[in-house]
Amino acid sequence: MTREEFEQWWDPDKWDWEHNSDHLTQEYHEYFDVWWDPKRYNWEHSPDLAEYCSKYFTEWWNADKFNWKYGSYELALNCAEYFDIWWDPKRFNWNASWALARGCHMHFDKWWDPEKFDWSASYALAKYCSAYFEKWWNPELFCFTTTDPLDGLQALFEYCGAYIKVWLPGALKRCELLRASIPVIVHRIDDVKEALLTYILNEGGEKK
Repeated sequence: MTREEFEQWWDPDKWDWEHNSDHLTQEYHEYFDVWWDPKRYNWEHSPDLAEYCSKYFTEWWNADKFNWKYGSYELALNCAEYFDIWWDPKRFNWNASWALARGCHMHFDKWWDPEKFDWSASYALAKYCSAYFEKWWNPELFCFTTTDPLDGLQALFEYCGAYIKVWLPGALKRCELLRASIPVIVHRIDDVKEALLTYILNEGGEKK
């Protein structure tokens, strides 16, 4: 539907705002300036605004009405350029921590909170926030193995190799990790030799 056709067809008084607000954001986001009405829009569907209408962010943003529970990850992924406007650590759903690491890594120093961060998303820190490794690294909190395709240990190898001497000893101290990590370590044996030697000499026992 062209803009002209939409303007001729559109009737805000007949539209079912309660049940079809999401249809507007998903299907007609290009005509946002034509249909947008903050008083009629069903804000339960506001995550769709962040996903499909991010370029109109300043026109629709309302922190009090936004659905933070289900829309926090959409803000982090699609509205990073407006981070300073929407960021609220008390309202943000920290279950979407992975999205912060992925979409707002450039604002790391503003949102990072080790007590609120969902450490099950540790892999995202390693993958997207490696530049801030020294600020977030904590061997006791880092989740080395997860159900995600790219688990924490693999992500460390892939994206934080420069810090292997720092994180590998910490990983080896986690006894429950050893069995799960063996396949990964074997495939990366050339990368871990020096770090393993450091661990053996400094943590594992005296040099013979």
